[in-house]
Amino acid sequence: MGIPLKNILNIGGLRECKVIAGHKALNNIVTYVTVMEVPDIVKWLKGNELLLTSLYPIKDNVEAQIQLIEKLKEAGTAALAIKPSRFIEKIPEEMKKKADKYGITIIEIPEKISYLDILSPVMNAIFNKKIVLQEDLEQATMLLNEISLTRSGFNEFIETLAFLTKSKIYLESLVPYIKVDDTTEMMPLSEEQLSELLAIQRPLRMIRYLNKNQAESCIVTPIIIDGYLFGTITSWDYNIEFMEVDLAIQEKASRLLSLEFLRQKVKYEIEQQYKSEYLRDLLLNEDIDTRDLEERGRLYGLKETLPYFLIIIRDKNTLNKNNIFSERLTKVEALLKEIDADIIIGCLRKSLIIMVPYKNQKINAKILDRIYLNSKKVIHQEVKLGVGSTYQGLSGLRKSYREAEKAVTIGPAIKKDQTIIYFEQLGVYRLISLIKEKKELNHFYEEAIGDLLKYDQESDLDLVYTIEQYFKCNESLKETADKLYIHVNTLKYRLQKIKSLTGLSLQKSEEKLMLHMGLKVFNYHYSSQ
Repeated sequence: MGIPLKNILNIGGLRECKVIAGHKALNNIVTYVTVMEVPDIVKWLKGNELLLTSLYPIKDNVEAQIQLIEKLKEAGTAALAIKPSRFIEKIPEEMKKKADKYGITIIEIPEKISYLDILSPVMNAIFNKKIVLQEDLEQATMLLNEISLTRSGFNEFIETLAFLTKSKIYLESLVPYIKVDDTTEMMPLSEEQLSELLAIQRPLRMIRYLNKNQAESCIVTPIIIDGYLFGTITSWDYNIEFMEVDLAIQEKASRLLSLEFLRQKVKYEIEQQYKSEYLRDLLLNEDIDTRDLEERGRLYGLKETLPYFLIIIRDKNTLNKNNIFSERLTKVEALLKEIDADIIIGCLRKSLIIMVPYKNQKINAKILDRIYLNSKKVIHQEVKLGVGSTYQGLSGLRKSYREAEKAVTIGPAIKKDQTIIYFEQLGVYRLISLIKEKKELNHFYEEAIGDLLKYDQESDLDLVYTIEQYFKCNESLKETADKLYIHVNTLKYRLQKIKSLTGLSLQKSEEKLMLHMGLKVFNYHYSSQ
């Protein structure tokens, strides 16, 4: 049972819409609201719909726009709401005449009104109005409640739901740690469809593809936990005559499934917490008995006889309050496990920690590239990978972790163009990082290049940058001048200025080393801030 169109016009965004044709059809009953996404939408319609469209699928075909009214009449559509501002200049007059003739109301949607402004309130009104056969619903609910999801799993529950609704039912998990029987070759829902389900939080009629070419009309019911979409129930071959009862049963099933999804979510989060605590003990706590660490490690697939190298991944906002890797660990872990099932993944100190068993140099390089691309894909921003050397045993894992941490901490400042930074590439910075006395390091670079830094603050010669490029170009005057876009004589003047300010000559090995090391220590100082 639906609602007369004239009553719906007083709900939500429709209050600001205008009826421009089919005024005599305002008593048409509306039982559903759907969106026209494809040109052949008519064959998916069941009747009594309020159809929302921008006419985009047929925006360049005026004849098709006019014929649409005839097709909607044949399908029993109640009304057509058009948003003309985006893809067509105006609604054709011939279209309005056809609507008056066939008794289909045409509603014009203003540009400021979105589809969701209409969909959500109208669907809520329709659901509240529907008269559900309470006896059937109570019996169905009792039967579903009797099935223990914990004991029998999802299959028996879904089979019972299919029996109750006399339709094909497919359960889909949108999180990798909740496993369902995924045997149907069905294309994933689009981002727009997922957003619509999350916004409406009710069963919606949608078009889904069983494969790339075969599209089917179906009812999709969201499974929502704490405001997030965790899965869906998709129903095919539904009977329009009993849809009110079936939809109510599916909503009951969705609520029961959400409880089981929540139970598995909590279980997974506890397991991840234990794994993070284990990684902290394994990599940072040297007081714990190694036999205990080896035993706990076997739970996560750690093989103490294999050599491993560690990777630390950080995003550019690692120091922010939120831990983006912890929030999206499930997706990252699912993708990386496809690369190598023996990888161990966890979060530590707002970074992603990956322990990779060593294969060979060529395979490892491919693994690293794929890890970088998949991690970047999940968190939607640039990431840096610090890679430690390969070692065997627990002490080796700790050493590789410390190396990876130095690589990802120091590396971005000195290897600005690299996204994957190996500890072994840090060169002299590996030695500098071993110096614990920070005051001595500060004193060293102040003594070597402090006057250059002060001078650069008061002039535009960029002497520090100049000497850096000079060393990078292996002290070639021409190559350095080209790199700086200056004349060789200008470069010579700058180098003489550097000598006069620092008292260090580039012609004397010890003094040149002092300058070079001063730059290295300065870069290390700011990379480790």
